[in-house]
Amino acid sequence: MRGLFLAAGPAGLYGFHAGDGKQVWHHPVSGASGDWSAFPAGDHLFAACSDRLFGFSVPKA
Repeated sequence: MRGLFLAAGPAGLYGFHAGDGKQVWHHPVSGASGDWSAFPAGDHLFAACSDRLFGFSVPKA
């Protein structure tokens, strides 16, 4: 998504620049565990985990 690759962990979602691997974005999330699924929509990312849906604004990488 816009030159980012995503990683999810217990502290939230992270975006890393696809070219150099530097972290460029983080959005904290609490109360979710298990497998994440995500899809981009315009300048937003929608992610679901543990039957919860999260929406994030994601900057251009």
